[in-house]
Amino acid sequence: MTQINCNFLCLGLYLAFSTLSRIVYLTLYPNYDEWYYLACWNAIKNGEALYRTILDNKPPLAYFLYAVPDNISLFATQTILSTIVAFFTALIARHYAAGMFFLMITATLPSFLELNLEYWVLGCILPAYYYLFEKKSIWGYRFAYFLCGAALMIKQHSLLLVLPLVLYNLWTDPRHFWRNAYFALILPLFCLFYLVYCSTTHLVYDWLIGYNLWYKNLSETGKYIWKRFIYGQFFLLPLYVGLGLVILSIKSNIRHLILLLAFVLSLSSVWIGKELYLHYQILIIPFLILLFFELAPQKKIKSIMAGVAVFFLLSQATYFYTYLTGTNTWMKKLEGVLSYQEQKQIPILAKGRVLVFSAESHIGLDYRQVKHIAVCSCLEYLNRNNPHSARQLLSCDLYLKNAIYVVPKSCLKRYVGSLGYRIVFEYQDNVGIEIDHCA
Repeated sequence: MTQINCNFLCLGLYLAFSTLSRIVYLTLYPNYDEWYYLACWNAIKNGEALYRTILDNKPPLAYFLYAVPDNISLFATQTILSTIVAFFTALIARHYAAGMFFLMITATLPSFLELNLEYWVLGCILPAYYYLFEKKSIWGYRFAYFLCGAALMIKQHSLLLVLPLVLYNLWTDPRHFWRNAYFALILPLFCLFYLVYCSTTHLVYDWLIGYNLWYKNLSETGKYIWKRFIYGQFFLLPLYVGLGLVILSIKSNIRHLILLLAFVLSLSSVWIGKELYLHYQILIIPFLILLFFELAPQKKIKSIMAGVAVFFLLSQATYFYTYLTGTNTWMKKLEGVLSYQEQKQIPILAKGRVLVFSAESHIGLDYRQVKHIAVCSCLEYLNRNNPHSARQLLSCDLYLKNAIYVVPKSCLKRYVGSLGYRIVFEYQDNVGIEIDHCA
């Protein structure tokens, strides 16, 4: 059997296992991030503008990608992306078990199953690593850098995973770097043209950079920060044990060193942001797998795979036990405590009402009806830069008159006090308020 046929067979097996291992995803409510990105895409589709009437702190391409799940479902998209990431993990590791490791580990936690931006980033970064490592053709180099540009337009933190590739290419073949690296600019330029078309280029700093600088520490997570990180890493324990047993095998091989650097930077990338959500740690998984497979002998791989399989089967059993009996297992309860991601009942709003969704609350919505999006903390952010901006945001004619604004309760007196409003619903520390635009 040729190598191409083996690869196609492997891809088919990964797709089948990815589908089966993610069936439990269908028993979960969509995560609020998934709702949010879908809502953003639908707002763009209906003519709204990023960073003006859609306020968030991600690069432009992130929202356009959710046209895919909008058409084929979140489950199908998550399954396909997981298959792609597993396949390229196996190709880089030169061992088909590496892809199975990725699929099993990412099926151990509900947070690892969410269709978040990390999967899209890995779907770009890992093929880029493969094509640069293989050095098969000039178009392989160009495609790799094109994917690097795409990753940067999905999540800013992808820069930490692009840097090892740049260093590798400069070290091994600087001619190809200078001749082909400009392909990384293609998608960023398209995104820039889009923002010029929307006349929102002047707002990009506030929402893409300024927002992240404002949340430059992790103080809000308090005592949970280390517990979250350790809990997320708990399901990678067999790999860490295996890596510990073979870490002395690392040599001054450029490939070894680049994968080690990529793993270290993937660890640091999950700490960049306001809070360390468990799904941030998806970025770590393939690079830990690659480093392990790069160093471990065949016997170690088989024994570590047994440990990974035990965690996978344990998690699958707890999912289905919870689903069939309605009783939360220790695993489900622990994740709820550490990640604040207990599934809540979605508030039922009047039919046809438009909801301005908060990315920092746990409220689901019918994203097909959404026209305007705002993060709940945007009022506090705008007030820090311009005391009049918060009032302008709430009374802006660009927003529909029947919109519901999700804001922190602390905003009511400070920023909204003199405006006419009524509380539509309360949810934890947030309230949904309807503004009387005639007031």
